[in-house]
Amino acid sequence: MKYFFMAAVFSIQSIYLIGKVAEIRIYSALIDYSSLFEGSNVSNVQYSVTDPGLNSSTIKIAGSMSINGNYTTFSASFDSYYGDTDKDNNGIYDFFEIDQRFSMGINGYANYNIERLGSFSANLYADIIRPQNSYQFTFNETVTYQTSNIQDITPGDTDYISFDVTGVHALGSLNYDTQNKSYSYSLNYHGTVGSDSGSGTYSVGNDNSVFLSKLSFPSIGNSSYSANLPALGKKTLFNSLTVPYGNEGSQHVMTIVEGVPYYVVINDYNDDDSDGKPDLIDIPINYIVTTTSTSNGSVYGAGEYSEGTEITLQAFPNSGYTFDGWSGDFDSTVNPLSFKLTSNISLSATFGSDLGDDDGDGLTNFDEIIVHGTNHQSSDTDFDGTSDLTEINNGSDPKTYNLNRF
Repeated sequence: MKYFFMAAVFSIQSIYLIGKVAEIRIYSALIDYSSLFEGSNVSNVQYSVTDPGLNSSTIKIAGSMSINGNYTTFSASFDSYYGDTDKDNNGIYDFFEIDQRFSMGINGYANYNIERLGSFSANLYADIIRPQNSYQFTFNETVTYQTSNIQDITPGDTDYISFDVTGVHALGSLNYDTQNKSYSYSLNYHGTVGSDSGSGTYSVGNDNSVFLSKLSFPSIGNSSYSANLPALGKKTLFNSLTVPYGNEGSQHVMTIVEGVPYYVVINDYNDDDSDGKPDLIDIPINYIVTTTSTSNGSVYGAGEYSEGTEITLQAFPNSGYTFDGWSGDFDSTVNPLSFKLTSNISLSATFGSDLGDDDGDGLTNFDEIIVHGTNHQSSDTDFDGTSDLTEINNGSDPKTYNLNRF
C-alpha cells in the first residue's frame, strides 16, 4: 500500500543588480494519493482528497479502483502532513522551508471494500524526514491490516514501504520600478530544466499588501508523474496575487493552485528613506493641497506634493484686514501653518476687518484704509493741525489741508 509524496521548494534569492531588487522565495509541497495498494494490478483509479491545508489536522481520501479484476472502493483519513512547527518564527511552517529541518509522523486509518471478496481495514503510519538544506524527502510508511480473509492478507500483517522524493527549486531576482509601479523577474530552475522571465505591474493596498498582476511558477516535479496528476508536470501561472505585509518585515501568503499549496514570500531589503518601510510598499504618493480664501487676502503654498513633504501655507491679508484663521480639514489660527502631508488637504483662509488703531486717533485701521482712505499711521493725514477723527465728525475732508474752515 502506498501513496506518492511530492515536495517542491523554490527559493528565489536576490541577485543584486542595478536598481532596486527584492528577494522572492517560493515553497510548495504536494501529496498524490493516486494509489493506495502496493504490488497490485491497479487500474481505473478514481479518488478525491479533502485537504484542509493549514486550517485543520485531518486529510480525507475516498475513491474506487479495480484490483485483479475486482471492483474496489476505499476511504481513509490521517493527520495533516503540514505539521505546525515554525522554528524561526517567520510565519512559514518548517514543512515548506528547506533551511529548517523537518521531521514528523502521521497517523491514519483506511477501509477497503472489494467486490465479492469482502472488506478489510488498516492502520497507516508514516515518517516524513527532510534534512536541513535538503530538497529530498524520505518517506517511510507502515501499513498494518486489522481484518483479513482477503486473498493473501491475514490479520496483523504489516507492510513497510520506503521511497525518496527529490524536489526542485529556482534562483532568481525580482526587479521593481517604484515610479512606474512595475516589476520584472528572472528565474533559473534547478532540479528540473529551464528558466523563465516575465514582468507585470504591482500596487500597494491600504494594508500595505502588494498586489502582483502576474507571477509565473515553474513545474513542480518530473513530467513522468503528470499522468497521475497533471499539476506535477506543468507550469502554472498566477494572473494575480496579493501578498500581505507582515510585521516581521516580509510579505508572505499561502495559496492553492490546481490543488497544490504554495507559500510565496517577498523580502525587500531596500529602504531609501530609512523610514522602516521597504521601498516595495513605500511608494511615494502625491497629494494635493488646495486652499480657498474669502476676499481681502491671499494664500501661498498650495499645490501637489509627495507624501511626507513638510508643507507651509501662509496667508497674507490685504491692507485694512487681518488673518482670522484656517478652516476645513483642520482649524487653526497659526500663520504661517506647517504640517507633514499624509493625505489630500483642503483649507480655507478667513480675513476680517482690522480693528486696530495704529495711530491712536480713535479710528480703526479698517475705517481709515477702507472707508475714509486716510493714513492709519498718522492721526492728522493732511497735517492741518486737526485730527482725522475731528474732521470726519465735523464733516470736513481729513485728506485736504485747510486752516480757515472753522
